[in-house]
Parts: sequence; structure tokens; C-alpha cells
Amino acid sequence: MVYRKDDDKDATAPPAGAEAPDLLWIVALDGKGGCREVALDDVPALIGGPERLWIHLHRGWPKANRWLKEVLAIPRPARRDLLAESTRPDSAFLGEGVLLNMRGINVNPGADPEDMVSLRLWITTSLIITSRARFILAAKDVRAQLAQGQGPVDCGGVAAALALGLAERMQPFLLELEDAIYALDERDEELRENNPLVEEEIEEGLHQSRIDIVSLRRYLAPQQAALTRLMGHPHPALSAQDREILGAALATFTRYVEDLDSLREQAALLRDRIQQRAQQRINRSIYKMTLLAGIFLPLTFFTGLLGVNLGGMPGAQSPFGFWILVGLLVALAIGEFLYIRHSRRF
Repeated sequence: MVYRKDDDKDATAPPAGAEAPDLLWIVALDGKGGCREVALDDVPALIGGPERLWIHLHRGWPKANRWLKEVLAIPRPARRDLLAESTRPDSAFLGEGVLLNMRGINVNPGADPEDMVSLRLWITTSLIITSRARFILAAKDVRAQLAQGQGPVDCGGVAAALALGLAERMQPFLLELEDAIYALDERDEELRENNPLVEEEIEEGLHQSRIDIVSLRRYLAPQQAALTRLMGHPHPALSAQDREILGAALATFTRYVEDLDSLREQAALLRDRIQQRAQQRINRSIYKMTLLAGIFLPLTFFTGLLGVNLGGMPGAQSPFGFWILVGLLVALAIGEFLYIRHSRRF
């Protein structure tokens, strides 16, 4: 029986009543860019032989830990990382093998792209093991290249092709994120007058973009560091050609991190500009209310002074006293208004 599944039908968990997820494929590289499928029972006989194997397995396979231990003799730290529930991008050297954890854009239906999927790799000169829980297009692309005879020739080449594939798959989403922030910035620039409703819409879009930036950078920065560490170690599993491809992937991830930093700064500037306009509106409102309070304060003083219940109040016995007071208060208010207007404070 050959353990290979259609990757398009794979999911994070098996449907109810179905068998548990197992190996996705086992192939032997022919050293010329092609491969042949290998049956599960034939793997023990091939270990230590001249052929290079690529084993791609689902992390939820119940027999995975025991099979990796007893059949492939994978070290415990490597098995733990290959099958762990959650890992951050990292690289480590364990004896003759290289452990590499990477993240890629989530292309599963209904998923958020920034909810990045994990791909774990164990690389030696004769064996590469990759494990994942959710569908990864980069793995399928490399498998298709091998089927066409145009794929990697060694295990390090598979790892390098996967790293470059993950990097290239991220570009459309990053470009979309960049376009979204630029569109928000242009819309804000075209806003000639204060419009709180439009600004609220811009802030909502900006908030989501900032969440995407933080989510992506959280994994891309350590992934950049992991590949840098891998490039700096002269491990025999990586040929000069493999390192060249890894260098291209590293340069791509480095550019992504720099672009995300730039987008984060631009988003922060846009947010500050919106908040500054909102603060200016508040300040203008407070200023106008202060001027109005300044106009009515003297009026309140005089009405309060003339409203005391004491004898001798001027005009108390005059039938025109009230209207004279109203006229004086109106004249005082007009005088205050003209003074403020003349001093250009309103």
C-alpha cells in the first residue's frame, strides 16, 4: 500500500467517522529532479541506502511518534518539534540533522491568511521529513515539480525549495495589505473637511491592517533569524546550490520584514493624523465654549448682583428698570462680542 493522499482534500482534522490522518506521501529522489513513490513497508529497507527520501506526514497521524522513533531513529528533540502542537519559526542543529520550523500563509477555505500555518522540517543528507497540520501549497508545488522531473535533486534542495515557495506564496497577501494601507492613506488625503463618519471607517480599516501587520511580523522576524542561522552553519545536508536558494528565500523574508516595518510606520502616521484632527475638533469646541462662557460670565455677575433682596437697589421703583437692565446687558454682550471679534479670537 502506498501512503499518499490528495493534498487538496486535506484538512486540520479528519471528518467524523473517518480514519485518522496519516502519511501524505513518501517519495525517493532520483537525483535528477524527479522522484518515485515509496510504500510505507519499504521504508526500513531504504534507510541508510543511497536513495534520498522525502517523507511528508500529517502531524495528527497517531503512529507518527512511534514510527519516527523505531523506524527512522529520529532524535527525541526533533520528534517533539515535528509533532508539537505549536512552534515558532526556528532552526537548530542536532547531530547529523537540521531542524527547521517555518510558517506560511494560510490558504485554507474560510481561514485568515495572517493565521499562518506551520511547516516543520528534519533534514539530513539522505532524509527529509516534513510535517504539518494544515494544507500548505508550497509543499504541493515542490511535489508537483518532482513529478514533472524539474524538482530538487537532494534533501537540502527540498528544504530550500519549500522555504522559497513559502516566501513567494506570501507576496500576494503582502501586496494586498500594502495596497489597503495606501488606499486608506489616499482616502484620508482626499478628505478636505472633517468628516467623523469617514474617519471612523478609515480607522476601522486601519485597525484591521495593523492587526495583520503585527500577526505577520510576529512570525516573519524569527523566520528571518532562523534562515540566517541556517545559512551561517556549514552543514553537509546543504549544498552550495541549496544555500543559494535559501539565500534567495532569506532575502525575500528580509524584504518582507522591512516592508512590514515601513507599513507599520505609515499606519502609525495615518492614525496620528486622524487622531490629531479629532483632537483639533475637540480643542476648537472647547475654545468656542470658553469664549461663550467669557461673554456670559459678566452678564451673570451683574444679574446676580442686581438680584439680591436688599433695599436701595437702583431702578427698583422705576417701571422701566427691567428694560433698562436688559438693554445694558445686551449692550455689554455686544461690546464683548465685538472686542473678541476685533482681537481675532473667534
